[in-house]
Order: sequence, then structure tokens, then C-alpha cells
Amino acid sequence: MKTILVIDDHQGIRNALADWLTLQGLHALTAVNGAVGLSLMGYHQPDLVLCDLIMPVMDGLETLRALRHDPHIRHTPFWLMTATFDLDQFSAEAQLEIDGLIKKPISVDDLNNALGEIV
Repeated sequence: MKTILVIDDHQGIRNALADWLTLQGLHALTAVNGAVGLSLMGYHQPDLVLCDLIMPVMDGLETLRALRHDPHIRHTPFWLMTATFDLDQFSAEAQLEIDGLIKKPISVDDLNNALGEIV
């Protein structure tokens, strides 16, 4: 069973995504911020990470940088979720390291595109 890690500071979004992923036959893990998410990745090595951009403690880009510097999880597909959907706001380095962007509010089509990377 594929494991998806959802990192978002909004409990409603985390729960809704986890419920939807479970209905798709996937194992969903959730984290309230990037620091907690990275800790979970050390134990579970998810097949895909869906991560909010703007969060307290450790935001999405900080999480991405830390993930890409860890040899055990650096190749994990990482999709950033954001209400601001403009690639130009990200550095060239971040643009290369993000596997995809999901615009909020999140659509099922966008989720299926992200999941297409692992199924």
C-alpha cells in the first residue's frame, strides 16, 4: 500500500485529504508542520508528500530543502499546495525541486495528477 504524507497546518484540510486518500486505498499520514512531517518521514518514508506552502514553525519551502538534503528521502516526490499559484514566486532552485503544485482550493483532478506519479 502506498503511503502519502499530508503536511498542512489547517486541521480540516489535513483530515479531508487523509479521508479522501484512504478512500482511494492509500495509507495517509498527517503532520501539522514541516518539522513534524520530516520526523514522520524518518520513520515511514512516504511515497509522496503533499505539503502546504505557508505554515508556522517550518514552511513548505524549508521542508522541501530539508527533504532534498536527506539521502534517505531526497527522491520522494514533493507536491506543494498553495493558494498562490505562481511559479515565478519561487527561486529557480525550488522550481527544479518541486515535483508539482496544487492550487487551493484543492481539486480532485489536481490530487489525481499528484497520485499519478506513484501509481
